[in-house]
Amino acid sequence: MLQQDLLGGILENVAASIFWKDRGSCYLGCNEQFAREAGLSSPPEIAGKTDYGLAWTREQADFYRECDRRVMESGEPMLNIEEAQRQADGRDVVILTNKVPLRDASGRITGLLGIYMDITERKRQEERLEQSLEENRLLTQRCMRLQEEERRQVAHELHDELGQFLAAIQMRASYVLAKAEGEAPDIADAAADIVRASQETLDTIRDLVRRLRPAVLDYLGVEDVFRSTLADWHARCQSIDYSFSVSGDMEILPVEIRVVLYRILQEGLTNISKHAGARHVVIALKREHDRIELEITDDGNGMDMDTRSAGVGIQGMRERARAAGGEIQIQTSPGQGLKVSVALPLVQGA
Repeated sequence: MLQQDLLGGILENVAASIFWKDRGSCYLGCNEQFAREAGLSSPPEIAGKTDYGLAWTREQADFYRECDRRVMESGEPMLNIEEAQRQADGRDVVILTNKVPLRDASGRITGLLGIYMDITERKRQEERLEQSLEENRLLTQRCMRLQEEERRQVAHELHDELGQFLAAIQMRASYVLAKAEGEAPDIADAAADIVRASQETLDTIRDLVRRLRPAVLDYLGVEDVFRSTLADWHARCQSIDYSFSVSGDMEILPVEIRVVLYRILQEGLTNISKHAGARHVVIALKREHDRIELEITDDGNGMDMDTRSAGVGIQGMRERARAAGGEIQIQTSPGQGLKVSVALPLVQGA
């Protein structure tokens, strides 16, 4: 009697709906909460009923009984079944159900025990969170597009306006140098200094323009962009070797994808040259159907991601990948280098 009272107390006070059925999916019993949701005035009314005589829709009853059949035929529990349920008060809710087989003393399956919880509010919160994340992704994407457009404009102004102005100064200084050489050494030296300074400034501007927005991004394929970028980077970081491989068709890629791939490569190479202490870098670009993958692997110092937060460069790569609807993984450990794996969908909005 004490055990029955204890069991009854548990059934009525646990914050879940509980039921048990026989081998033919007929109800044998339930707790008060389940009876209320099923449209019954008390738990004893459940005895002998099936899902077709309760509050849920026929489609829902079909699904519940199919799950019952699987559990009793396999002898294995079914856990975390996400299901729709029409309850007696007319509400449509989402429930998370677990079903386990019941056995007699000989081990024969005689029925099943089920327990479920209403997760409707949790699902709504998840949907709101997903919507918020999607809105943030679209906002980040828009900000990055605006940033790229600003970079394009600045690069254009530097190249076409300031570049031409400096080239004109260099030409005038070269003319003065040619006229003054041999006749006015002081003027010739000053003109030569102007020629050298203007050339160094022009070289700096061209390098800056390439970093801001390489012109090849708009009219060359991503493979050519990568090869050009890697050659420029290696010229500045000659102590670091690299290898580059490409597989799959890279000829026709949206310019937005080319920009994302280029910026992630740029961030990765900057991190390696500044922080990694690497001697070799492997860059692999691969296309598979509607997906493109980029891997950047170095043999440098690595890091412990559990104790050290990601730097600005890695965070920037993450934001770019996610804004494009992609995924990014960072694999690293102290002394074992670092590997950045990026996967981007080629279907917009995926």
